[in-house]
Amino acid sequence: HISFVQTETEILPQILKELERAIEADAMSVILLEPDESNLVVANASGDLTANIGFKFSSTEGISGMILRSRQLYQTDDLANDSQRIKSVHGMDHLGPAIFTPVLSGDHLIGVLLAARKKGEHTSSFSAEATRMIITASEMLGNAINRVRLHTETMRRLNHLQTLRAMDQVIASSLDLRITLNILLNHVITQLGVDA
Repeated sequence: HISFVQTETEILPQILKELERAIEADAMSVILLEPDESNLVVANASGDLTANIGFKFSSTEGISGMILRSRQLYQTDDLANDSQRIKSVHGMDHLGPAIFTPVLSGDHLIGVLLAARKKGEHTSSFSAEATRMIITASEMLGNAINRVRLHTETMRRLNHLQTLRAMDQVIASSLDLRITLNILLNHVITQLGVDA
């Protein structure tokens, strides 16, 4: 049912919830690269990492920055004490085993997926099967995010074309300059998303 979802904010919680259950993770996070690629932002999170939603940091910082440069999986048995982690990220002090994977759509890097378990004497690292599931999920996530972004851009362009067509029809059909200018102004305001 994920294919019917229209926005990133709708698909991310669904994917995290299902993956978290399947791999027995206690906390997960989707960290997305901003369009200018200078920053990463925590787009969604679960468990102890939920407080970080919206947290923004440099794309060169921490484990996520390392993943962006290497495009390789990173695994640790003690995330809380990992020297590469960003200390200002909330909720990591009680996390042990963790996996960070790049989120890609084809060759295009979109962000990082983090899956972690709480520390404890009965906590184990992620199995090879769970690791494969995380890698597969990060690939699916990358493709899903890319599809949503493409859909959003296509709809924006379609609305723009429809506005241009409507404006063309008004110009062609009206001889009253005030009516034409009023309609043109309303369409421009609508397209720019501003209030006059």
